[in-house]
Amino acid sequence: MKKVLSAAMAAVMVVSMAGCGSSNKPAETTAASAASTEKTEETTAAETKEAAQAGEVTTIEFFQMKDEGTDYYTALIKEFEAQNPDIKIEYTNVPDAETVLMTRMASDQVPDVFTHFPLDASFREQVKAGYMMDLTGEKMLDNVADDILDISLIDSKSYSIPVSLNMLGVYYNKDLFDKADATIPATIEDLYKVCDTLKAADITPFTFPDKDVWTVRQFCDRASVTMLEDPVGLFEDIAAGGTTAADSKELRQMGETIVKLRQYGQEDNLGTGQEQAIADFANGKAAMFFSGTFAYPEIVKSNPDLQFAMFRYPSFNGSSIDRLGVNIDTAFSISATTKYPEAAKRFVEYCTSPENAQQFSDYDGTPSAIKGVNFNKTEFESMFKDYVQTGKTMSVPSNSWPPSFGGEYGNICQELIDTKDVDQWLDNLNQLIMDTYNN
Repeated sequence: MKKVLSAAMAAVMVVSMAGCGSSNKPAETTAASAASTEKTEETTAAETKEAAQAGEVTTIEFFQMKDEGTDYYTALIKEFEAQNPDIKIEYTNVPDAETVLMTRMASDQVPDVFTHFPLDASFREQVKAGYMMDLTGEKMLDNVADDILDISLIDSKSYSIPVSLNMLGVYYNKDLFDKADATIPATIEDLYKVCDTLKAADITPFTFPDKDVWTVRQFCDRASVTMLEDPVGLFEDIAAGGTTAADSKELRQMGETIVKLRQYGQEDNLGTGQEQAIADFANGKAAMFFSGTFAYPEIVKSNPDLQFAMFRYPSFNGSSIDRLGVNIDTAFSISATTKYPEAAKRFVEYCTSPENAQQFSDYDGTPSAIKGVNFNKTEFESMFKDYVQTGKTMSVPSNSWPPSFGGEYGNICQELIDTKDVDQWLDNLNQLIMDTYNN
């Protein structure tokens, strides 16, 4: 199975967070890099003082891809600007950021600094197109846990600084579960029983943000980690003509599950977006909500008093699948054509320092990719201990998709939710795989 995260990586995610780890660079390279860095730092410090005295200010744009994190980055930028008076950060955060960024790249309007997802197919394509600066050898890479850095490399080079990982599963309201005397489900069949138990107690089991294509795509991607034995290999086998989507019992069962779960959701699931779903879950309108650790800060913001946690999306009865889907969630990149490379590097180095990475992990609720950062969120404790620490993790299947696959996959999955036609979904999926994997 491709792209399975190793136990070694899981160990690094725990051990390196305690501050262990060292560079594997040759001594000559390390020494040269250190000397170069020292010289650059001396020059930069002198330039900063001179610029500040002269009142000169360099403005760079920071494009932040995620909907979450605005409060954190606004405060971080303010602190950075106070310590670096010669640099001003223009902060950009827009809806449908991935599409906007691709459009801007195509029109040669690449932000100076931006966050991205380095395991994503679109990121790899953008690197090949020359949009990202090669950061190989930069001192700030030494802060990244070695195994996490390794899986983010493209042709043995670094084009991003990974900062955080995410875990995906089902958030649940502890008080509502207690009220209905519901327990954490071990299988998908148990999940249906939990939903029935909650409904009997006049509690809406799920809130689904099915209005947003990206959340539908994400659900179908992440949930397939436990519903399909080999989600990556299966799609590749279909593309090679070895089987069809309609012939796959696993895919049919997955499609039927996607439809059936919506019977336990709110009335207007296709009219509910991510922001509303988070607010509804946080305020007790539903007992469960499928998402990633990245939704944590918005949940807390909506209701600081909510007692909640997360469990792994379960497998079917009789399945031997016991793993968790994880991904590199936030990483910083720099435009290859920025007019202000030193200012951009200083900002990225500041954002990815162990001190600020710890603050981000505490705010965002995500395990860190930076050495020396501790994971302190009890809401995710069982998933972290049972899966991340034991190495029972898998890189989410979307990291293996062709760049043109994801958006259309979200569309046909959203259509499945609307029409409930599993046969049509399987036909659409088969055609999509054939069209995108073989180009």
